Amino acid sequence: MKRKFLNKSKEYLIIGNINKSINVLKNSSLDDIEINQWIDDASDLYNSREKLESLESILLEIIGKDVY
Repeated sequence: MKRKFLNKSKEYLIIGNINKSINVLKNSSLDDIEINQWIDDASDLYNSREKLESLESILLEIIGKDVY
């Protein structure tokens, strides 16, 4: 059973969907220190990416206003 969750999580990582990979492991019954640490680290990475994308949009909006 553990292998099934790990494989599914890996497949989501391969296609670049870190959020679904995190959710697969969070919703599994796996309780492993290393997996829990990975979930925490991956969640931090996902949240950082979201904030960077938001900042990028704001900066592009500001730069676009200055150009015109």
